[in-house]
Amino acid sequence: MGDCLRKPFWSLIANDRYKIGCTGQTVYILDLAGNELAKFKDMPYAYYSALHPSGDIAAIFSNIGLMAIYSLSELRLITKFRVSAVNNTQTDCIPCFSSDGKYLFHIEARKG
Repeated sequence: MGDCLRKPFWSLIANDRYKIGCTGQTVYILDLAGNELAKFKDMPYAYYSALHPSGDIAAIFSNIGLMAIYSLSELRLITKFRVSAVNNTQTDCIPCFSSDGKYLFHIEARKG
């Protein structure tokens, strides 16, 4: 088992090629054995992730209203953009792709 699987992930998702672990301050791209392929520290308060059906794209949501899209095969940030006017850490979100991969949904719930 890779060393990264021992980290305190807030969320950990996987497909047949990659695992995506979010700690809140770091996004880890892992192989299936749990070995670190890359880590990104460009998304503060990043807790939620989604994998594109193709298996090559990850969407990461930050509680400050930002979304980042990463290429898993190239291990790089593709783009980052604002998805919510809310700029605080009291937002929960579930990002998910449609089954055909054409759409990325951002389902948001605000606490309080």
